[in-house]
Amino acid sequence: MKTSRTSNETLPLLVNTIPAHPETGFTIISCRNIHYRAPIPELMNGDYSIVVGVLSGAGGKGPLHRNSIRATWASERKGIYFIVAGPWEAIEEEYNKYRDLIWIEEDEVYEGEESVLPFKTEVFIHIANKYASGFDYLFKTDDDSYVDVNKLDKYLSKHSYNYWGCCTEDYIRPLRHPSRKWHITFDLYPEELYPRYCQGAGFAMSKKFVDCITSNLKKFRYNPFEDVSIGLLGERCGVKPVTDYERVIQYRTEDANEKKQLNNVKKDEIFFPPRATMKGKKLLQHRVKNLYDMYAHHKCAKEGC
Repeated sequence: MKTSRTSNETLPLLVNTIPAHPETGFTIISCRNIHYRAPIPELMNGDYSIVVGVLSGAGGKGPLHRNSIRATWASERKGIYFIVAGPWEAIEEEYNKYRDLIWIEEDEVYEGEESVLPFKTEVFIHIANKYASGFDYLFKTDDDSYVDVNKLDKYLSKHSYNYWGCCTEDYIRPLRHPSRKWHITFDLYPEELYPRYCQGAGFAMSKKFVDCITSNLKKFRYNPFEDVSIGLLGERCGVKPVTDYERVIQYRTEDANEKKQLNNVKKDEIFFPPRATMKGKKLLQHRVKNLYDMYAHHKCAKEGC
């Protein structure tokens, strides 16, 4: 039985309802026992300076997104892992075939105050810190992002950021009205303002920050927004986010066609993919819409556009 995620009581270990597996583990996050499976030998033998975690859905468009990434920006580099939830049976074959999935035994809920996204992100941090060897940074992104990993490697190797990405520069008020998509109740988050945080499209965390995060996860208060959660942990660890709007691009509003659409719809409701480009300093583009859009970004990164 699972109790509320706002509970302060530590839950007993989950009863396994699926066959035993040699790569099974448990960790406690926000007083909740999380059962996971991860390709531990690959993590231990990777030895990459940056380990990348990609949040993805087990079903729906998730497999298509993962395959488009495997065929593009993850095609020439290991150390990139997809974090999924949902039924084990839905991803078991893919897990064994590619050895790049991290699975948690939780429901795939993305919105509202039961969101699985914070657990996905925090389990990735826990697992990478426990098993991955020799990394300087963990980098979290989503499966609708294109990442120029070579640019990312070169850029972060020259800097000593603790927490870096496309981050808020001010303290933002939480949305309270139930009609708003990203609202949160006072019961779950009574504070007047959110901390500064890096948006989930893509952000890097240093080994020092990761060590502090993992030491605080067990009793850390659950927040349904995974990027806000890392911002809260940043506050607890005395780490301030460093924002970079030139390299980590959250939206694609510089395209004339997309700007025209923005007259009538919200940014997060845009479906027409603007022209792909990876010019200049940009190393991450969020809101990549489909397989062809991902390939177009990859061609730009590799051949120019």
